[in-house]
Amino acid sequence: MAITFRSLALLSIVSLTHGSLVVLAEQPVAIPHFETTQTEQKQLPRFSSGPMPDKSPQTGYDLKLEDHSSHKALNIGFAHDPGQGNYDGVVGSPSDVWNFVDIGTTAVDYLRHTDATSSTARLRVSRHDGEWGINTHQGIYHGYIYDNCQCVDLETTLLDLASGRYRAYIYAHGDAPNQNANIETFVGAKSLGTKSTTKKRAYQSRSWKEGNQFVTFEFDVTAGESVRFISHRDGSDYSMFNAIQLLPITPNGIN
Repeated sequence: MAITFRSLALLSIVSLTHGSLVVLAEQPVAIPHFETTQTEQKQLPRFSSGPMPDKSPQTGYDLKLEDHSSHKALNIGFAHDPGQGNYDGVVGSPSDVWNFVDIGTTAVDYLRHTDATSSTARLRVSRHDGEWGINTHQGIYHGYIYDNCQCVDLETTLLDLASGRYRAYIYAHGDAPNQNANIETFVGAKSLGTKSTTKKRAYQSRSWKEGNQFVTFEFDVTAGESVRFISHRDGSDYSMFNAIQLLPITPNGIN
């Protein structure tokens, strides 16, 4: 459940003088509006921390999409849907289909490929109760999920992927230089190692660069193997996910 502030009321400050109420001052206060997003979820957070990300249209970007793409790729965004035409991931096109995961969602059993066809894959997300946004970005990198306890490393797991070779793009950074992530990838029980996003202000750059806003891993998946991404806390006590792009590839490049 997300809390937003959509209306104002006047708060009157009064004083009791000689048996009569006297209005000393009035000031506006925000009235919270509670919204529940209907998503497939195993649990809901008790509260949402911070404002919902700004959903105004993206303007003034020089982010460039790589022109190679796969119709059977999977795009997953967290916390914020910038709207069709504003999907600015490293690969794909602005009109590709994305799957968005709202705050508190821990299970999504229906995912769509970038061409809107159904995928066999299912998504699991570890418990989290916070979402925030990066002010300098309004696309898929803007919103991210995290946990307010600042004591856990968030995990996302893809189940039932089709067998094949994949390249994953994992976007993970908060809205401060030290709020980076050290991403570890597992295929089945095997760790493929870790890669970190930057601790410098380059995380705000409007040009995509691996190691700034995202990291990549390339791997093979056989039937029944899961793919798990762990966002280890690194420069701060925050762990987060902004977005994931998963592309099936061949020895000669993208399908």
